[in-house]
Amino acid sequence: MKILKQTKIAILILALLVSSLQASNFDFNTYNDPEKDRVIIYVLKNILTRGHYVVKNMNDDFSEMVYDGFITSLDPNKRYFTQKDLKEFSQYKYQIDNQLKNDDITFYKLVYNRFLEKIKNAKSNYSQILDNEFNFNKKEEIDIDYEKVPFAKNENELIDYWRKQLKLQTLGRIQQKIDLQDEKYTSVSLTKYKDNGYSVMGKSELDERNYTELEDWVKGTYFEEVINTFTGTACRVRILKMEPGGTLLPHIDYNTDYNVRVHVPIYTNPWALFATKRKESEVSVHHMPDDGGSWFINQ
Repeated sequence: MKILKQTKIAILILALLVSSLQASNFDFNTYNDPEKDRVIIYVLKNILTRGHYVVKNMNDDFSEMVYDGFITSLDPNKRYFTQKDLKEFSQYKYQIDNQLKNDDITFYKLVYNRFLEKIKNAKSNYSQILDNEFNFNKKEEIDIDYEKVPFAKNENELIDYWRKQLKLQTLGRIQQKIDLQDEKYTSVSLTKYKDNGYSVMGKSELDERNYTELEDWVKGTYFEEVINTFTGTACRVRILKMEPGGTLLPHIDYNTDYNVRVHVPIYTNPWALFATKRKESEVSVHHMPDDGGSWFINQ
């Protein structure tokens, strides 16, 4: 238990050391100061051997635990290192104790510099990934049990793992917006309910065909004139005002065998967008200008 506690302290100190080096953009590749090396080693050895502990406690078991802990502290979600990197690192897995005894921090230099290199690569990779649209119609799986999932075999597999993670994050944000969505709109009905003998799930109030009679205040107005330009019976006519940032959940308006929805933009802006998807096509995004035209968009 004492050795385990000691090792946890060591890993904590290594994590703090890494954080400090990151904050100062430290680079071991350009760093060559034996005096600072000795300071780092002194701090590590002093922490590792403080109290009643002595250097003899720094054995292969200790090295293995520090090795695993240091790599995990740098890459807990396995987004940077590959199995190829680990193979290179593993040559020091049981040498850390000997290196510290000999005032040698080769292992830390190798792993940390590789970590900085991987961060730089990751920034480039995810920028390229986000330049392309995600295919949300493609069914994919990703294992996010980071403790059990293996490191990527190579760089290509790592990049694909990044792509899946970014896709998952995007879906998560979309779902979060849907879950928290407040459909910020107000509507005014131009037609009122009258039972015309139609019903949906046994409820006549849910059937659009029971909203064909104009509200009294609409009669004689320009709204009535516009409605009368369409052939057929107008059902459930509404004026809808969407607040900034408002959205509507995806839906299909009607069974077009008996009714269709026509949109007439009254006042809008270029950022008001309408997304549609037909059964066998990709999602299309449209802007409907307020130029007096009408739009039919459905299945």
